[in-house]
Amino acid sequence: MGSGVSWQRAVATFLPGFAAAVATGAFGVSLFQLPLSRFFLLTAAGVFAFVFFFAAVRRPQWLSPVLIVVLAAEIFHLKLHQPHFTSTAEIKMPDVVAAIPEQQRQDYKFFNLTALAPISLDPASADVDVWFRRELAAVAPSTNLIWNVPSLGGAFALNLRRQSMLEEHIRNEATGQTGTAPGMRLMDLLGIRYISSNVPLRTPGLRLLRHEAANILYFYTNDYARPRFQSFEYAVPVADAASAFDKLKTLAQPVLVVEADQDQLERAGALQSEGAGLPPATDSARAEPALAVTPLLATADHYRFNVDAKRGGWLFVADNMYPGWAATLDGKPTPLFAAQVMGKAVWVPAGKHSVQITFTSRSFQLGLAITVVTMLSVAGLLLASRHRARAIAV
Repeated sequence: MGSGVSWQRAVATFLPGFAAAVATGAFGVSLFQLPLSRFFLLTAAGVFAFVFFFAAVRRPQWLSPVLIVVLAAEIFHLKLHQPHFTSTAEIKMPDVVAAIPEQQRQDYKFFNLTALAPISLDPASADVDVWFRRELAAVAPSTNLIWNVPSLGGAFALNLRRQSMLEEHIRNEATGQTGTAPGMRLMDLLGIRYISSNVPLRTPGLRLLRHEAANILYFYTNDYARPRFQSFEYAVPVADAASAFDKLKTLAQPVLVVEADQDQLERAGALQSEGAGLPPATDSARAEPALAVTPLLATADHYRFNVDAKRGGWLFVADNMYPGWAATLDGKPTPLFAAQVMGKAVWVPAGKHSVQITFTSRSFQLGLAITVVTMLSVAGLLLASRHRARAIAV
């Protein structure tokens, strides 16, 4: 009788785990079968049935071995096919980037309209090479970092809220769907000069720069794009980024739209000089700019300028605003305002001045401080516990 009970217990323990492993393996294989088949649905139902079965019979000790089997099946399935690796010889500067002078690459941005999607590619397929070449040739978002080329549209783990707010609108501008006059579009104000597309564009102000038939790519130059560093004489204050976006879509002339109220502008000195503040409705832009700006340093987190201001004006940098950016004027802190939704601006009074705009990650500093304090605390607790243990032993 005793041996019979042991045999039944062994079977009862082995069969559910074996069945779960078979169902999970079949489920993993069926994931690569499109469209979804009946086999896919049956194996999926089987996996969920086992989960509910474990919950019903209250045998949580079975979950651990089954999960180990599931993990092993997944690893085994992924190793069935050797992934196809693209040669490093493919990683070379795209011809369209190489043809643009270095200074223009830094002064203006790229924008990609191709919407290439590698998600559906089989990693074992040689088509990965074709997609990879097209991605690099199109200067797709994030690949621009390889060549140190500014781009609008790149993203890492988290999209910037301001970028997400404008991206669809700028895409519509680039494809000619907004009807906004050239020179007044957001892509003009933010310095988007080079646009890649997999279809021909007939947008006013865009000029065909290059056509690569092999990659099915068209590159266009936006002749109305403004450079990264700009000067403005007038600023229109708004409450927030959404209000700035709405205002920019209705402007009749290029004006800086800053996220600030009248009091903030006054404290910055921006309302104490002739020509600053709100522009008259009939005023036209003066032929001579208020500021002569000489960039001395331009990196990802530090800008330095010499500014010769004939009269007060705004220095605008077409680079995204983010918490942690700060400005100094002649070595003293000065307000830095979010402007044109995806840029930052500082007011510069008349005269010759040195302006610096720098980025310091407060969250990184806070995280570093917490880490250091935690490590010191843990080290102190370990030393204290060892001291107590020795005292008890004595």
